[in-house]
Amino acid sequence: MLELLLEVSRYILENQDAYIGEIRTHLSISFITLFVSCAIGIPTGVLSAKRESFSNVAVNLFNSLRMIPSLAILMAMIPLLGIGFRPALIALSLHAIPVVIINTYAGFKSISPVILESASGMGLSELEILTKIEFPLALPLIAAGIRTSMVDIVASATLAAYIGAGGLGVFIVSGLSFMNFTIMMTGGLSIAVIAVIIDAILGVVQKKLIWYQNL
Repeated sequence: MLELLLEVSRYILENQDAYIGEIRTHLSISFITLFVSCAIGIPTGVLSAKRESFSNVAVNLFNSLRMIPSLAILMAMIPLLGIGFRPALIALSLHAIPVVIINTYAGFKSISPVILESASGMGLSELEILTKIEFPLALPLIAAGIRTSMVDIVASATLAAYIGAGGLGVFIVSGLSFMNFTIMMTGGLSIAVIAVIIDAILGVVQKKLIWYQNL
């Protein structure tokens, strides 16, 4: 194992520019996908929590899409959008949005009706209740969904390399093509390390939110 790590380190040093470039691409795809997932998932989750009729349609629809493997969605996008960043973004977003929706929905549904009635009785408007009461209380669960989605996105973004979007998956694809285990492990280990680091950072943020909520 130590010998393999040394070979991977040597390969990275010999190909620094390409390696750093693919890390940037991988992170760009991941963070933009997360932004899109939150921009769609959080409002959808809030609306689902407030309107059960909408909830049945939205949650079931996105959960159905999540059942389709990311690679299958990526391949389906090629005839429509070609190859590159856009189809990768759409495929990864469809895979990540359901988690954000479900956690947002659960966060809002976990709020006691008594709290909402008290806030309304104090004269707060619906918008004030949403921004000052509901969102702060639901935030830890929303953060948990974002954390799960981000780790999943970082791992799934590997597949973007198959349609020319780049990222660390390029090393895995190249390693498989040339049957070079060192190149393959360069991509695999890097993705694993990045996923662990991001999960740890978001885990700290989530704990801070829970701590502030309990003050």
